[in-house]
Amino acid sequence: MSPSLVPALAFTAAFTVTGLSSSVRLFAPAARGARVVALAHLLMSVAMIGMVWGWPAPGTPAGIVQLAVFGLLAAVFVLRALRSAERGRDGGAQHLLVLVAMVWMLAAMPWLMTGQLWMQVVTLAFLVPLGSAALGSVVEEHRSAPVPRLDAADHALMNGGMAGMLLTML
Repeated sequence: MSPSLVPALAFTAAFTVTGLSSSVRLFAPAARGARVVALAHLLMSVAMIGMVWGWPAPGTPAGIVQLAVFGLLAAVFVLRALRSAERGRDGGAQHLLVLVAMVWMLAAMPWLMTGQLWMQVVTLAFLVPLGSAALGSVVEEHRSAPVPRLDAADHALMNGGMAGMLLTML
């Protein structure tokens, strides 16, 4: 998917880091619901590395399974966001954004490569919130924690990497 070796290696390194940190968080003692976030980030990290190197091709059984898995995870986060909104709390809209962007990327990739304008516009529309979420994670991390938190760095790298991958597809 990546036009040259340098971006492909950079994306691979970024998503390897997010995958490893998500693995640590997945198996560490965690608050309720944090494991679902860690699992989603781990699965996205693996899928993004595969996407960089052209596997699986869209429309293949593996590509369709990815769409189904990430679509299901997005639905889980929609429900979490609705329940949290009723309680006046943040329901993980950032996680929902990344999952919806992942579904979009998987579904739109074949047509984006052919230069369909409306799909490029939708893809560009994802860049602003993903970039903002990445920056927000960095700012939040800098303000709130005397010791760096692995999850905030993971969110920043995941959002930034996702935005970069979408930009590369244009």
